[in-house]
Amino acid sequence: MKIKKGCSLYDVRGRKVIVNEEQENDSSNRLIYLNETAEFLWQEAEQQQTFDVASLTNALLAEYDVDTETAQTSVERTLNEWLQIGIILS
Repeated sequence: MKIKKGCSLYDVRGRKVIVNEEQENDSSNRLIYLNETAEFLWQEAEQQQTFDVASLTNALLAEYDVDTETAQTSVERTLNEWLQIGIILS
């Protein structure tokens, strides 16, 4: 997977958001607010450039005190959501 062109992480009033600059017609998907874990995963995805569930799960396990099943479930859920709203490409 990779991040879709035109999607960038910004800090807006202390909150991290992904701005989808190519999503002009549907403003509901133009700004995506991230929690701490999703922010970490996005930054890892940016750094890796091409990523998958396994690589982001491993990064999450290295950063947080969490078991493998919980980390993998979190990554899968986050990536599925990002795929659905079109900010990453499979």
